[in-house]
Formats: sequence, C-alpha cells, structure tokens
Amino acid sequence: MNKHIVPILSASCISFAAVAQGTWTPAEGRYQATANYAEKGSGFYENWIEGKLSLGLTVSTYSLTDGKRPANRQDDFLGNINELKESHPNRLLPTLEYQACDYLCVGLSYMHVEASTLNFNNGEGDGNAVMKGPVFTAEATYPFWEKRLYPHVGVGVAFLAGDFEEDTWWHLGYSSPDSWASLGSPKKELRGNHYRYIDVDDETPVFFTIGLSCRPHPRVKLDISYRRISIDPDCEFGYNYVGPKLNGKDKHSDGDFDLSGEFWLFSASYVF
Repeated sequence: MNKHIVPILSASCISFAAVAQGTWTPAEGRYQATANYAEKGSGFYENWIEGKLSLGLTVSTYSLTDGKRPANRQDDFLGNINELKESHPNRLLPTLEYQACDYLCVGLSYMHVEASTLNFNNGEGDGNAVMKGPVFTAEATYPFWEKRLYPHVGVGVAFLAGDFEEDTWWHLGYSSPDSWASLGSPKKELRGNHYRYIDVDDETPVFFTIGLSCRPHPRVKLDISYRRISIDPDCEFGYNYVGPKLNGKDKHSDGDFDLSGEFWLFSASYVF
C-alpha cells in the first residue's frame, strides 16, 4: 500500500477505535477488544456473532426474460393471455447473512415477483400473477484486501407461494372495465352467477447468484449481486359458481405463467 496512505488509514482506525471501545483487526475480520474489555473476548458474541452476522436492506430490481408469446390460443400463457409485464419491479426487502468462515456465507432473504397480464383479443388484463416467499442462499467467498472485499458465487433456493390478484371487474364477471364503471364500479355485485378465477401453483426454484461484498467500515457491509432464476408455475382458469345448486369451481383451461427473470440486488447491512 502507498506509504502516504497508510498513516491516513491508521489515523482513521484509531479514531473509530476510541468511539467503539475496540480496534479493527483486518487479519481477523472482526473487532479485537481493548485491555479494558479483555474479559469479554471469549464469549458467545465474540466467537459466533461479532464480524459474522449482518442485517440489512436490499433494493431488488427485477426484469422478465420470457414475458411475451405468440397471439394465439395454442402458444399463449393461459386462455387469451400472451403477455406478462413486470409490476413493481423495484422493491425494498430485508437481508440476513452469516459469514460462517472466510470461504462460506449463508443468507436468508425474501423474494417478491409480480407481473401484470395482457390478453391479445381485447387488449385488457385480468390481473397480476404473484410469486413470493423466503429465499435461502449458500455462497463460496474469498477475502481480498485485508478482508475488506469478498467476491462470492453460489446457489439459492426460493420457496415461493403462487397467487393471482384478479382485477375486480374481471373477477365479478363484467365484460370490460368500462361496463363495470358504467354501473358504478361495484365491489361485490356479480354480473351473473359465477366469479372468474385464476389459480397459480407454488414453486421452489433453484437459482445461480454472483456478486461482490465490501467492508468500508468494520460495522458496514455493502453488496451488489446478480441472480438469474427460472420461475414457471402451472396455472388454471375457470368459473366459481355460486347459488344453491351451483356451488364450486369449474376449470375451463390450464397453462403456465413464465415469470423467469434477472435480479440485480444492492444491499447495505449492519455487521454485528
């Protein structure tokens, strides 16, 4: 390291140590207690938590890779739906990570994927397909620059619950948003004797992830990561009849919603 930079870095570390009641030891990747706190140096926190566990927030940016199909009933996603488009592609999500050792980091986070639908026959959408749930990752890491930089690569698994948030006019059986609005946009009044519905199956996809973590400060961890994931749940469309002799779902067609895509993740975490 440049001899003119070393004194500056050393002074910064000393200043922080005075505030934190300890000193940052790059070779160990954690705080080393001062003499006044020596009796705490062999406890559970120092051995298993300090410098290893981090909690933060992640800005997740998602984009579909296979969101459009031919405009015909044979090749589309479901019924007349042939286009999917990201809905709320940017989200703020929690992140919990544990640096088990220099070469392994495990993480727990959350994934929320949502896409609006579009029908080729009328240019309208029926609602939004949603997949959301917890995510577990395990990544190989390698420390550089006195354990300030950690490139990482690994795999993850997402436990996603499927759902479909129907547009109210479509769910109640109206022919279009305009016809629904002309009758006062009722929230519960059916246009007939059945609801329209779409059900989406759950998925447990495995995905690839790669990124780079940085420790600009002993208590701060910054990270940028890329993920590519295949999410293709089965789905079905039908009518849910109501009435004394009409109760129950009647499936009319099935298909799939290909929500496969790419994630860019930018996170900031506090290191305990």
